Amino acid sequence: MKYEGEDSIVEMKSFRQCSLCEKYHRVGEEVDVYDCCDYEDKDWMVNWVKRLQKKIKEPKSVSDFVKWSRNVFNTSITH
Repeated sequence: MKYEGEDSIVEMKSFRQCSLCEKYHRVGEEVDVYDCCDYEDKDWMVNWVKRLQKKIKEPKSVSDFVKWSRNVFNTSITH
């Protein structure tokens, strides 16, 4: 098997197949996960930003712990 962009045949043990993009990368080669995401879905970052903006707009709920701690704090001040 030839490595993409190489003229000579190389041993497969010097390459590994990426589980995200299924391309072969050299062993030890630094491959950024975002490069593989771009290969899978060209608009992934745009979609991620849209989801992030939607999440920011949602009102934050108060957890039970926060409610409890406020109650304890308010009770201790009044007594």
